[in-house]
Amino acid sequence: MLIYKRAVPMPAGALLCAKMLMAMLFVCVVIASLTIAAVIAAHVRLGAAQYLAIALVAIFGVLPFCAVGFFIGSRATAAAAPAATNLIYLPMAFLSGLWVPLAFLPEVIRSLAPVWPPYHLAQLAFAAAGLSYEGTVTVHAIVLAVIAIVFASLAARRLARVG
Repeated sequence: MLIYKRAVPMPAGALLCAKMLMAMLFVCVVIASLTIAAVIAAHVRLGAAQYLAIALVAIFGVLPFCAVGFFIGSRATAAAAPAATNLIYLPMAFLSGLWVPLAFLPEVIRSLAPVWPPYHLAQLAFAAAGLSYEGTVTVHAIVLAVIAIVFASLAARRLARVG
């Protein structure tokens, strides 16, 4: 499909940018739904600034993962992309402490957690919610921005050459 899109006189980056904006819009819908459910069902009470900060982290936090997904999609066939994505994202989520708190994992995994993007996004979400977090917000944001820029650039470069 991406090769077909290349027949249209549009820069590869424009297609990726449009898809990232749609992902951000989708996150807006999801975060609004989850916030409503959290308030109604679980009686979660946060300040308006916390809700807004969490929403912004989620909205912009989708970008590095979109970029990695675009890179995978630009390198893999349509049949192989879902498997490659699962082989990358599922271990990455586990190794970054999203499924099991890092405190319960071996020291080796704890020390390598900062290598993975979900770790940095989780730390930003903790900070936005007013919870304790590791490192600094600036470093986590920079790491995620660099990942987004690098992988989106690699995907756009690859797509510009294909076709």
